[in-house]
Amino acid sequence: MAVTFFPDTTVVCNFAAVDRLDLFVDYLNGRGRIVEAVAYEISRSATILRALAALDVDSVFGAPIELDNDPARHAIEVSRTAVFGGMPSRPLEHLGESQTLYVLGARPEFSDSIWITDDKQANRLGQRRGLITRDTVHMLEELVANREISCSVAFDLTEEMWRQGRSLLSRPLAPSFFG
Repeated sequence: MAVTFFPDTTVVCNFAAVDRLDLFVDYLNGRGRIVEAVAYEISRSATILRALAALDVDSVFGAPIELDNDPARHAIEVSRTAVFGGMPSRPLEHLGESQTLYVLGARPEFSDSIWITDDKQANRLGQRRGLITRDTVHMLEELVANREISCSVAFDLTEEMWRQGRSLLSRPLAPSFFG
């Protein structure tokens, strides 16, 4: 069975900010999925990052995974507030992370999936729970390893992401980091 990738909104926005959603989509290779909160966050972010407006979310990720039963909603809300520190008065805060964490832990068909997140807390929590996690820089490393981009292109992309104030878990200091 092919690995499924679950990117968070930050990762999608990182590639949109540097106008390289093509690389992001190529990396996913038809194996991307998202939860409904991440789909909503992407649509909201399209008002700030114009490149996202052209992203056909359904064709890239399929229909967003809906979590509408009471036990799932309860577990997600506990995770959102108690684990991620989301405020009850801000119901969307950390909802994408909490929904994704729930799906990866509770749905057997996604147990071997990879969570791609640049949220430090989510990344660490995923690892502690035995999930496979990656981030934007990991994606770029793999694109270099697959000879889809060069080391210098990967480095330039991370530098541009930093210049634009994007969130990355690590900052490569030279193109040689990627090769």
